[in-house]
Amino acid sequence: MSSIDVEKLNELMLKLLDCKTLEETYKVIVSVTAGIFQTSYGSIHIKNGTYFERVYSTLPPKFQVKSRRKGFVYEAYKKESVFLLPINHVSQFHKELLTLDIVGIVYIPIIFEKTKIGVLSINLTKKKKLNSKIISTLNFIGSLASLAITKAQAYQDMANALSTRDEFISLAAHELRTPLTSIHGYIQLLHKRFVNRKSREQDWINELYSQTHRLIYIVNELLDITRINSKKQQYVKNTFDVIPLINRVILRYMTIHSQRKYSFVNNTDERSIFIKGDPEKIDQLISHLVDNAAKFSQEDTPLSIVLLQKKNQIVITVVNKGNIPSDDLVHLFKKYYKGGDSLNTGMGLGLYLAKDIVKHHKGKISLKKSSQNDIEASIYLPRLV
Repeated sequence: MSSIDVEKLNELMLKLLDCKTLEETYKVIVSVTAGIFQTSYGSIHIKNGTYFERVYSTLPPKFQVKSRRKGFVYEAYKKESVFLLPINHVSQFHKELLTLDIVGIVYIPIIFEKTKIGVLSINLTKKKKLNSKIISTLNFIGSLASLAITKAQAYQDMANALSTRDEFISLAAHELRTPLTSIHGYIQLLHKRFVNRKSREQDWINELYSQTHRLIYIVNELLDITRINSKKQQYVKNTFDVIPLINRVILRYMTIHSQRKYSFVNNTDERSIFIKGDPEKIDQLISHLVDNAAKFSQEDTPLSIVLLQKKNQIVITVVNKGNIPSDDLVHLFKKYYKGGDSLNTGMGLGLYLAKDIVKHHKGKISLKKSSQNDIEASIYLPRLV
């Protein structure tokens, strides 16, 4: 072997770009490099303190012995150089390798610039010679391996951090939910008692009522986002009438925000419109749109829900006199995006969660400015005919 096939190097680079886990990365590095030498045996040794850990190997388990502290792996790592040893040099320490018909081992340091990670060892079953060109190419492979392993480690660390974050958020949200429900229940009783009284106390209770509802809404958003991330979001679908559901959402928001004018416009000329879906999730979906519309508009402006029918679809549009820059409209469905106005409350999850609910109901969602400069958030859902 006087040179290494360029196609093999391209194959290695392309495959490493697709790897997301350390196990995938190790497998690709060993399989492609071993293939260059027309063998199937290889291992990756990663420096762990003063020792080397064999993190991946295609050798049978009984041959995956520990690397010696001052052995050949250590030497390749320390000298940062590629070298090939005939089996008689290695068999004095690892006699078991003779039974695999191995004729030599190539040691390739996994290093990029000044960052050393470990050593790639390839067990040869045919006699090979290394010239300067091949050694240079193997050093390049070692650099590629170093970058790929570092990337995979960073990706894994990020995934672990996100998992820990989601677990913390889920636990915190669950712990908050119970006391908030209790507090909100008592505030509801006070709200009913003072609903027809004009006093400072009534204003305080109204504000408490509104803010506790807001807290419950945020906690539910956090629970929903962790369920989506962990793919544990459940949908219980059945047939239901969407019109009374919209009326309930309107009534709820009229109670919470009594200063704002809410309206429901049914342009279908029908008293009942049935769809198949999860009524609780559709309630959340419309609530997310209403809540978002309320955040991006003044309290003294009206907010309406308009129901239309287009062929075999129903269209529910939330219309408000919001002042959202056109540049923000295309980004509002992104997770945690809150728009250019940093004073907006909430976590920027409402429309992201709304989009996920629509996707699970085989519908569509859009956000645009009308010719009257109103903001229109529309959802398109299949109607039962």
